[in-house]
Amino acid sequence: MPSGTHADVLVIGGGVIGLAVAWRTARRGARNVIVVDPAHGGGAAGVAAGMLAPVTELQYGEEPLLRLGMASNERYETFAAELSEASGGLDTGYRRCGTIAVALDSDDREELRELYAFHQRLGLDSTWLTGREARRLEPMLAPAVRGALHAAD
Repeated sequence: MPSGTHADVLVIGGGVIGLAVAWRTARRGARNVIVVDPAHGGGAAGVAAGMLAPVTELQYGEEPLLRLGMASNERYETFAAELSEASGGLDTGYRRCGTIAVALDSDDREELRELYAFHQRLGLDSTWLTGREARRLEPMLAPAVRGALHAAD
């Protein structure tokens, strides 16, 4: 940021989150929102491709984080629609299709089975799939897939 520049709001980081914060802040009335980042558009979006998967990323003891992630996930569809409208109708690429976590061997399958049981105890919308069922849902999966967990949310 050039010396002497005034910012009502300064956002550090121009990845997906930083740009979303800057956009929302400007829409809510801040007149001079400045984003500082040496490489805009990088960050986590390049790693997870914008995937929202609070259920399949759940770890034991993280139930409060799960609830926050699920609440964020519920709001994202409206946010994506607002982005599309603000851009003149450009497609954001958002699809609500759930997530599949796959098991490639017996150890993976056992770990996913434990996670599935944990999901059931928490009342989450997840389904256990055989390898064949997983490939039917996602045909590009390898024939070696031994089982999968499908989280609708």
